[in-house]
Amino acid sequence: MSKRRIGIEIGSSQLRLAQFSGQGDSLQLERLCQLARDPQRPLAEQLTSLLERRLGFADRLLAVVPALQGYVRRLEFPFSDPRKVTAAARMELQSRLPLDITDHQLALGPLQAEGTGCSTLVASVPVNAVAAALEPFDAAGLPLQQLGLTPLSQAAVLARWIENGLMVLAHEQQLHLALLQHSQVVTTLSSTLPQSSTEHLARHLEQQARRLCHANRCPLPALYLLGDGCEAQLSDALRRIDLNPQPLPLPPAPADGPPLSTALLPVCLAALQDGEAAFNLRTGAFAPRHSLGRLKKHLIGGALLLTFSLLAAGSAALLELRHKQQLAQTYQQQLTALFRQTLPPGTAMVDADLQMRNATEQLRQISQQVGLDTSNSALALLRELSRLAPDDSSLRLTRFTYEEKDIAIDGSANSFDRVDRLAAELRKSPLLAAVRIADAKMALDGQQVHFRLQLTPTAGKGS
Repeated sequence: MSKRRIGIEIGSSQLRLAQFSGQGDSLQLERLCQLARDPQRPLAEQLTSLLERRLGFADRLLAVVPALQGYVRRLEFPFSDPRKVTAAARMELQSRLPLDITDHQLALGPLQAEGTGCSTLVASVPVNAVAAALEPFDAAGLPLQQLGLTPLSQAAVLARWIENGLMVLAHEQQLHLALLQHSQVVTTLSSTLPQSSTEHLARHLEQQARRLCHANRCPLPALYLLGDGCEAQLSDALRRIDLNPQPLPLPPAPADGPPLSTALLPVCLAALQDGEAAFNLRTGAFAPRHSLGRLKKHLIGGALLLTFSLLAAGSAALLELRHKQQLAQTYQQQLTALFRQTLPPGTAMVDADLQMRNATEQLRQISQQVGLDTSNSALALLRELSRLAPDDSSLRLTRFTYEEKDIAIDGSANSFDRVDRLAAELRKSPLLAAVRIADAKMALDGQQVHFRLQLTPTAGKGS
């Protein structure tokens, strides 16, 4: 089963879904869905029916909440440690806002290095708004891994592909502008979408865009339109006032689904949120724990079941082993009793033929060792060694080891050539099948070569 990223948007009158598969550059848009909300049915039931199948273990469910319910400020810090920034963000944001944010949930964007410190966008959303956004998913039993913030989360996704641009999100009666510079979200501007003609809306967008760019001292970049309020007529009206909107670099829509309209673009970007770079509100008290809790319960149950199974199998094996030991002991006692009944104690019977064969074998082994037979005895091999050894006063044999199939000779000579000559002479003996120089090394004084010869007797003549 491939990993899926599923974005869900709960609008005032529509439910929208975008489903992607794969990861990195291999993302594929698999499914788009848009359904009208039914006021007669529970929202949790409608969310469940929106999914084709149950979520897998590797699937990620993502959503966003509108930014008009919170506040966004850019904060500067004299340090760049993410943990320190997270700890100091609430106190710093409180000094920038004219209201108490004790009951607000914070969401931080990616840190931007500035000298020895950093800056980042920090969003503050009331806790009750976050809880209201999570309630339908909790009621439906859907594990929502990430809850982003419009338009910051969509702009953070768009910044992966666009270095400089202006995202215009006209959606659900709200108008959001997000300025992107150097693949970073610089600032945003949010307001209610004006109810006016297309031409008037285009002029309003131009004013807001130029105002935002002038405040950040940058030229007006390319525009990227998304949302149900950005229809084709709005793009034409913007082109007539020298503003040229650009298409979003998203994968093509699936052939068996609805077309990729501007109304579905926000939920597509919501599905592509990155946990490390997006503005995630599912932290702290709202961190996703229910899916982990279910997994923990399954793991604990499986571990207990496995433990009981191992205990039962071990007990059964011990009982079976004990039963077999008792059975074997009983059979042993029965055999002993039967043997004593059949052969009562008395004079031990002697097998004369067996004793004679054993004595003959012992005599043969003794005669072989002292050289009384014609086999490869130790005495015969010593005679052969004396006959074949070169007449050299520098050659000394210090040790002769004789075993049944292994014969070794240790000694010393004044050169390696004399060791090779001794080995060559011994190979001429018919009593030896092989002669091998097992070891030969020069002594520390450099005048003697200590060696060890390994001799193999001829097969068929040894004991």
